[in-house]
Amino acid sequence: MITNYKQIRELNIFAGVLVIQSLPFIAAVVVALIEGSRFNDFAYWRRVEAKVAETLPLPAADVPAQLPADNRVEAAQ
Repeated sequence: MITNYKQIRELNIFAGVLVIQSLPFIAAVVVALIEGSRFNDFAYWRRVEAKVAETLPLPAADVPAQLPADNRVEAAQ
């Protein structure tokens, strides 16, 4: 087991720095895994979009209301 029995502060700081420095390498592995998965496939996202569009309610058809005769604008002659 890895422990710092004497509680030397510099060892804890050094361990924290190593973790921070390893983040770009861990991120590179994560990006490589995502690139090889279906989440990077354009067709997958199109299927998801189609499924979401099916579940959403359709908007109500907007029927323009007829204006009364006195409020209509007529073209100038």
